[in-house]
Amino acid sequence: MPDPIERVINLALVLASARKPITAEDIRDQADGYPAASSQSDASFKRMFERDKRMLVDAGFVIEADAEGRYILDAEATFAPRIHLSAGDRILLGSIGATLGDDPSFPFRAALGTALSKISMVAEDPALALGQQEAALDDESAAVSLLFDAILARKRVSFDYTGAKGQHRRRNVEPWGVYLFAGRWYLVALDADISARRTFSIRLMRSMSVNAGSPRTPDFEIPADFTISSHVRLPFQFGEEDFDVRIAIAPGQAWRAEYLTAGSGTLDVTPDGGRLWNTNARSRSRLARWVIENGPGVSIVHPEEIGRDVEAGLRQVAQMHRGVTT
Repeated sequence: MPDPIERVINLALVLASARKPITAEDIRDQADGYPAASSQSDASFKRMFERDKRMLVDAGFVIEADAEGRYILDAEATFAPRIHLSAGDRILLGSIGATLGDDPSFPFRAALGTALSKISMVAEDPALALGQQEAALDDESAAVSLLFDAILARKRVSFDYTGAKGQHRRRNVEPWGVYLFAGRWYLVALDADISARRTFSIRLMRSMSVNAGSPRTPDFEIPADFTISSHVRLPFQFGEEDFDVRIAIAPGQAWRAEYLTAGSGTLDVTPDGGRLWNTNARSRSRLARWVIENGPGVSIVHPEEIGRDVEAGLRQVAQMHRGVTT
């Protein structure tokens, strides 16, 4: 069971993710740390819940209760007002942040990564998406900055790249947008040599160059209907396979569903309050790794054989550790 502080944090997350007033009973089911109704009396739960709620109120959370005793977080009163940034502002912040984060002498690297991660991944700018996880503040920063400039100027870019099949060739692309996911930057671009849209991992790019000819004249135009948020891909959506997948998210983890899915596929509510996520995948091994990294409470329903392999692997690991003493 989580300690009291972790339980209060889970309560805050459940309230923050609720789209409508929620009952205390629903909170008990969704916030990790509260004993099940079968193992704790309603009176004991009520006392625990009221103590936790008071801690949040003392910390500045504004929690309202309606006439039916359901609770909702007043986000506008609790959090600072939303700041609206222009496309240029977001690109400038991302570029400067990547540069500062790459400097070991900069004393606020961790705080900077957290701040950058709060910039919306579905910002109005169709060419830029900053992800919801920690910012990639490493040797990718120079390449990211170069690509930002190329996107703004609509200039073609060339680089050496090794694809998933191990094929190495020089790529000549029209850069349409970049996004950050799981601490890594990605480029969505039109590969001019094959006239196809592709997603590239920026950390795998080598010897990048931007077309220097006619610097004030755009080489291309980004399609009017292009949005980078629709091209954000999860780690298991890179690869040579292509298959459908269904992932079950347990009721106690339902508050994480929108974050985990990153807008990919469809998300349905199950009768028990959990979520069933339908999406696509391109790598079985990466899918299995992703499920393990984001569990417990996340499991593969289809394809069944991958789910069985994950369960078997976890059982094997648990069995290996049963005899380990420290």
